[in-house]
Amino acid sequence: MTYGWVVRACRALVIDVLCVMVFVVIGRRNHDEGSALGGVLQTAAPFLIALGLAWLGSRRRYHVAATWAFGLAIWLSTAGFGLIFRRVLFQKSTALAFAIVAVLFLGLTLVGWRLVASLFGRPPGEHQPA
Repeated sequence: MTYGWVVRACRALVIDVLCVMVFVVIGRRNHDEGSALGGVLQTAAPFLIALGLAWLGSRRRYHVAATWAFGLAIWLSTAGFGLIFRRVLFQKSTALAFAIVAVLFLGLTLVGWRLVASLFGRPPGEHQPA
């Protein structure tokens, strides 16, 4: 039995975390909020929590973590619950413009990297037949 899918799933999770962090860093820089680690993590927290819950809620389908369908579920969960957590748990404003940018950026990156990977061969998280 091979566990190569574990490495591929971990790689996919790291890329997803990087997508969220890039979103936060770009947003904070565009709004002159600085790039101090504490501020970045505070801004990223609701989306990282949502991302983690999306991965946990994926019903152990980690062997397909790099497929666009998995990315679609991760995107919708991360963006949707991230915005809800930001508003409810972290009591931060969620202006319509911010929500639109968050949904679009996270969709472009969380689904986009998987689509690009599929264009250049088998996605790194796709299950290989035995």
